[in-house]
Formats: sequence, structure tokens, C-alpha cells
Amino acid sequence: MIWDYDNGFKLLGEWPNTYVYTKSIAENIVKKHAGLMPIGIFRPAIVMPTYREPICGWIDNMHGLVGVTAGGAMGLIRANYCDKSVKMSVVPGDLTTNALIVSAWDIANNRRFNEEIPIYNYVSKENPINIEEITRLSKKYTLLLPTNKIFWCCSYRNIKYYPIYLLYMCFQHLLPALVIDAFAFCIGKQPSFLKTTLPSFGYLRM
Repeated sequence: MIWDYDNGFKLLGEWPNTYVYTKSIAENIVKKHAGLMPIGIFRPAIVMPTYREPICGWIDNMHGLVGVTAGGAMGLIRANYCDKSVKMSVVPGDLTTNALIVSAWDIANNRRFNEEIPIYNYVSKENPINIEEITRLSKKYTLLLPTNKIFWCCSYRNIKYYPIYLLYMCFQHLLPALVIDAFAFCIGKQPSFLKTTLPSFGYLRM
């Protein structure tokens, strides 16, 4: 999916991004049709790999922040279009699941049907982390424990200004991919590096 710059911001209005906007729509539907059901709304922060259960670091997808971090570790992502000073609230997946179970127990035992739908915000406001610190830690542990699926050395940066980001992407993503694919074609192999690079380019534009 590619973001439609012409109509996207018109639809968002005062909402900061599509994530918050669509979550608000979903919550409004829940509030509207809840009726007499014992129901609540659970709002976690950015969910990260697990802290302890079933094992430390477990995750079943590569979306969001995890995907960007993994792409950087593999050398596929060389630049990230963002403000590196922005602080994020992240929570481990296993602790999020535990909190969700507790909230369900609280709703089942304590909520009355004529009350407002309870909202549980599961965030870590006392210990936020900014994007630059996540980048630093990712690079540190990639060097200590490199993946066996690495394409290129881990060296990516966070870029706040879009024109600079585009320039960096052209020289660090597209141009190397074209050179590698041209070399592969010359020696009779199937060019594939550009095909691998383009999805990350579109993903980081969103």
C-alpha cells in the first residue's frame, strides 16, 4: 500500500496519523454497538517482542518498528524517514497479553452494564525511548550478534527532511541495487536485489 498524498491528509483532518484515526473509528463502533455486552477498550503502546514468555525476544511478525529494525540489521534499510528525537512508548508482547487478560477479568467482575465502557491504556510513560536511542542499540547488538541473512553492512540513519531522505535513498538503496543486478545479469544470474529493495522504499514512505 502506498500513501495517497493528495487525498490522505484531507481524510485525516486534525488526526496525526492513520493509525490513531482508524483506531478511533473502531472504538466508536465498539461504543455504539456494545449494548449490554460486558466490553472494554484496551489500548497498548507499540508492542515489541516478548520480555520473558514464552522466551525472551519472541515475535510472530515483522511489522512496524520490528520490521524497520530487522531491515536495518540485514542491511536492506539504509535510511528511515522520521524525527530521531521523537519519544515512543513501547511495551513487551507478553506483558501486554497479561495486562489484556487482567483488564478482561476486571470488566467481567466489576463493570456494570449502565456504566461507560472502560478504557485501559497500557503504556510506559515513565520510561520512553527515542528513535535515535533505538537505532543506537540496534546497531550495537547487530554487531555483537549479526544475522546470517545479512545483505549488506548495518549502517542506517534517521532523516527528518524528506528531500534529503529521497536523495539518500537514491544513492544508498536504488543505485547499489541497480549496480548489483546489472552485475548479476552480466554473469548470467537472475537479478533480484532491486526487487528486494523496492518494497522497503515504499514501506518507509508511509
